[in-house]
Amino acid sequence: MFDSPNRPQLLDVFARDFNLATLHSGFYWNAWEPEPGKINQTALTDMQVQAATLQSIGITDLRGHPLVFPTVEPAWLMDGLKGGQIKKAQAIDVLPQHIHTVMTPFKGVIGEWAVVNEPYRFYGPDRGDYWKLVIGEEYVELAFRAAREADPAAKLLLNDYDNHAISGRNRYSSDQDPIHRSKLLIERLKTKGLVDGLGLQMHLQADKPPKKDDLIETMRGYGVPVHITELDVNLKNVIGSDDARFALQAQIFADVLDAALASGVCQSVCLWEFGDKYSWLEDPWFDFASPLAGGTPYNDALKPKPAYDAMKQVLLSR
Repeated sequence: MFDSPNRPQLLDVFARDFNLATLHSGFYWNAWEPEPGKINQTALTDMQVQAATLQSIGITDLRGHPLVFPTVEPAWLMDGLKGGQIKKAQAIDVLPQHIHTVMTPFKGVIGEWAVVNEPYRFYGPDRGDYWKLVIGEEYVELAFRAAREADPAAKLLLNDYDNHAISGRNRYSSDQDPIHRSKLLIERLKTKGLVDGLGLQMHLQADKPPKKDDLIETMRGYGVPVHITELDVNLKNVIGSDDARFALQAQIFADVLDAALASGVCQSVCLWEFGDKYSWLEDPWFDFASPLAGGTPYNDALKPKPAYDAMKQVLLSR
């Protein structure tokens, strides 16, 4: 958003429609510390400017994302963990040090952090959770403990995807299932006072939407506040007129928001970008991107789509 030539218009929409923002681009470890021990001052400054700009237009609830994303770390770190150059003792020092370095300049500014994003996942031999392999499962607790020490007042979230609906789980074994994994981690962290909530990413496919009752049951089953952290509804697999496609999308967005409110445990709903052409779902950098995705409640010109009005009606009905 901040690099867009339409930045003023984007900020106008932000000020009109939102009270929460997620700051993320500069907090990825590969952007923050591309070389060991050398903090990218540009990334730090950019994040500070973004936070100040959002606060200046009334967005005071800010979330930092992510402190640790095991499969998207800088090459020097990934290679060191994977290749054995960074051993367990050093890894145990590096992880909390990084968290303190990132959080300290934003203490009192960013009130909520996604501490660990998508833990324990392996996407292939060259992209996996090497923190888990080197330190063990306890690395998640180590990260949360460091975050709690860095800013005791901040809310700390565990964030993962495909953990929002119980149905359709038969493709996972128990140790791979995101809901099972999220519950175990949340229970472990909660007993030690290290976690304040769970993030449900909810990157939804419009041709396979979750059921509202399923969402409510799943949200309530975690025993902690939940946050929908990265919501979008991808239309690329839906065939038909724009009117029909957007009507389906509107119903899905409305059902998600209605479920969040009805659950009694969901504390926030955050879109993952707004304005269809600004969404990662249409960014050609990603091999799954498509110009047909249309994943947000705003069109390319930042005008409201039917999903916007549907979500507004849900809020007005409460």
